[in-house]
Amino acid sequence: METKNDWRRWTLGEALAKITSATLQKQIGLASYTPAGVVLGNLVIGFVQMIAGFLFLLKVGRTPKDSPKHILFSCMFGAFAFMSTMFSLSAYRLGGPVSVVVFIITLSIIPGAFIDRIFFKHHLALRQWIGVLVGIAGAYLVLGTPSLRELSGLPTWAFLALGTACTTAVNQGFAQKIKGIDPIVKNYWGGFTTAVLALCAFCFVGVPDFSSEGSWKIIWVSVLIGFVVVGMWTCNVRAYRDGAHIAEKKLMVNGLYLTSAMFVGVVFYNESMTLGKLLGIPAFVLATCLFDNKLWESFRGLFQKK
Repeated sequence: METKNDWRRWTLGEALAKITSATLQKQIGLASYTPAGVVLGNLVIGFVQMIAGFLFLLKVGRTPKDSPKHILFSCMFGAFAFMSTMFSLSAYRLGGPVSVVVFIITLSIIPGAFIDRIFFKHHLALRQWIGVLVGIAGAYLVLGTPSLRELSGLPTWAFLALGTACTTAVNQGFAQKIKGIDPIVKNYWGGFTTAVLALCAFCFVGVPDFSSEGSWKIIWVSVLIGFVVVGMWTCNVRAYRDGAHIAEKKLMVNGLYLTSAMFVGVVFYNESMTLGKLLGIPAFVLATCLFDNKLWESFRGLFQKK
């Protein structure tokens, strides 16, 4: 019989799904010699999400119909998901290391803070601003403590990873606007929008060469990513259903995601393990604890006498 503590099992599954997706995205990046390959990967991922969502709804006797507001914001969610995936796949295509790209993406809490402040009137305390600075310092360490001149000349993939973090943060805002929607319905419309935008993008980047081995590799890897994302949805929903708290779950997912990315980068892609990368993990954990009120109270409780 399942208990409320089973949310940790589902959260572990979500974290594993995220790092699996990032590892497979790196494969797409390596196989994409042109932007058309990146668009093709996005098209297949969106299509798989849409079909899987539709089949699940069909199985439970439902349709993707919902309120106009929910459908509109779900499509906007899909549009930014399309941009986010384009940025991340392009970052890997241009040689971005998995460990560094993932770290920058996990810092979506920083642009998310400004979105919260501007659109949801959630004012930030001094402690939370310190958390933002700690997160930026962690990114600085992971990037290898570049000088100001080096910062101005960072490779394009670093800015693409930052674009992924920003679009991810925007989608967190959309998720707050439609938090009452069935996640499968949201992802059906999100996948539909992603697929449509990818088809439109072919008009600008051209159609990939399907006679090349690389294009077929992109297709089957993207299919795998699509199913991994479906598993990610399931774990996410089940974790909350089994009693997960947003703050604890976010720290556990992103902490495992970041740590696993470091391991994957070193073992599978011969990336270097630097002191800055190792220090980036506790910096991320501290930044998250400073930023989230519930986590901060738990963190303080560790050092208070009972």
